[in-house]
Amino acid sequence: MCSENGQALIRNAIKEHGLTGVVVCSCSPRMHEATFRKCAERAGINPYMVTVEADVNDGMPTFDIVGLPDNAVKESKNRVRSAIKNSGYKFPSTKITINLAPADLKKEGSFYDLPILVAILNAFGEIKCDFTSSAFLGEVSLDVENGLPKHLVLPRENF
Repeated sequence: MCSENGQALIRNAIKEHGLTGVVVCSCSPRMHEATFRKCAERAGINPYMVTVEADVNDGMPTFDIVGLPDNAVKESKNRVRSAIKNSGYKFPSTKITINLAPADLKKEGSFYDLPILVAILNAFGEIKCDFTSSAFLGEVSLDVENGLPKHLVLPRENF
C-alpha cells in the first residue's frame, strides 16, 4: 500500500465511503509512516500512527489494554474475546497485555478491534502470518460465521 497506486486506493476509499479514520497495516510502519501520513492528509483526515503490540505471558489470566484507550477501545476486550472463541480458536487463559503506542495519544473507537484480534492470535500462535505480504480485511463480529476477518496474501506489487 505504500506505492502511489496503493495510496490512491486508500484516498479513494476514504472519499468514497466518507471515512473519518483508517487502519493501515504495514510491514515496516516506522519506515512508511510519513508516506501514510501524507496520504491521509491529502484525503482530508487527521493522520496519526498507532502501533498495536500484544504480549502473552504466563501469569494470572488478565486482559489489559494500555496506551490511553477510551471506553470503546476498552470494550474491545469483550468483542475480541467473544469473536475468537465463537470462531473456534482458543482464547489464551494467561496474561495478555495490548499496548497501543504512542501512549500519550487518546485512542478512540472500535476500529482497533481487528488489529488487537490479529495481534493476540499471532502472539499466541493460533495463526502464523508473514505481515510483509498479508492484509486483513473486514470487521470483528461475534457471529460464528462472520467472526474473523478474511486473511489475504497479496502479491508484493500491491504494496
